[in-house]
Amino acid sequence: MPSEVFLLLSPFLAALGLALLASGFCGLGQYYKELTVLFFLGTPQALIPPLIDTTAITAKFATLVLWYSGFTVSRDGLNIYLGSGAVEVYPGCSGIEGVTYLLSLAGLFLVMFPMNWYRQFLILWGAVTIAFVVNGIRVALMAHLVATSDIEVFQYWHKGNGSMIFSMISVLLFSACCWALNRQENAAEQDLEQEDDANPLELQEP
Repeated sequence: MPSEVFLLLSPFLAALGLALLASGFCGLGQYYKELTVLFFLGTPQALIPPLIDTTAITAKFATLVLWYSGFTVSRDGLNIYLGSGAVEVYPGCSGIEGVTYLLSLAGLFLVMFPMNWYRQFLILWGAVTIAFVVNGIRVALMAHLVATSDIEVFQYWHKGNGSMIFSMISVLLFSACCWALNRQENAAEQDLEQEDDANPLELQEP
């Protein structure tokens, strides 16, 4: 919806407008942290879903999860057939919303804790991978519940409180990834400081 996109982009656009009024184009650099935070708060959710559709990839991944789990499963387009039941993967279950949400968290994390380019790439890639994999496992679980005709449990995991558990798992896994990489970054900085202290520069007399 255009109105939803505008609402997601409005904080960043308003801050950008105020920064331009206050300092002009040449002074935008002094607001880069604030603008970056506002950019990641809404822009991924506004721009990525209309441009990228991962529904087919999600259906393929969920089918692989079920197949490697030992189930007799087949797929026809977006439909996953398991036993006597079948489930269709809709765009709302593609996982793109979870991906954009973790990307927003990744952007905020990188602003608060600067890292080298390699760890920045790992943070962004980790956000996409974790959100996609967890959602794929969720879709596989939905297909299994439909095949067992357990509709009440299906509704709980699909639209009830159970659906929030997978979101929580994604955030916890991503938080653990950020914590580990931030710890490595701090350890690397401490090692560099210790090397500098152990090898001070010698002052040359004129």
